[in-house]
Amino acid sequence: MIRTVLTSLSVLAAVCTCILTLCPDDQMKKYVRFCCALCVLSVLIPRAGVGIPELPELPGRAEITDMTDRVAMLTVNETLSRIKAATEEMIEQKHNVVPGDVSVTLIAEDGDGGVRIVRASVTLYGLGYSFKTTGIKKDVAELLGVPCEVTVDEG
Repeated sequence: MIRTVLTSLSVLAAVCTCILTLCPDDQMKKYVRFCCALCVLSVLIPRAGVGIPELPELPGRAEITDMTDRVAMLTVNETLSRIKAATEEMIEQKHNVVPGDVSVTLIAEDGDGGVRIVRASVTLYGLGYSFKTTGIKKDVAELLGVPCEVTVDEG
């Protein structure tokens, strides 16, 4: 491989020298040198190993991929549960809801850019919260940037 690259470069250097000798003025030699430099780069770059090599099939590669997927799913679930808890806490504090009387459900989908929340659902336990549904719906929709549905359960 090294011999091939050196041979290509030496032939290219000889051709460029001949062309430079035939150039009539310095202005033209500047352009010829530029073209020769591009040719040298075209010889060197494909052999420099640019890009990510394909990994060989190794024993245990499937298990590593499966473990990576499980870790990613655990991370997503943990993030969603933290967002859910923070949303419940915001509702409890901002709208004077008794802790435990609110439950938030987040619906997420897997897309090209990762997992994103597409809808939120809030359940309030107790008929006394009926008059707060509009404000809670608005606040949760603003907080998460997704449509929100609020329901009141008698329990």
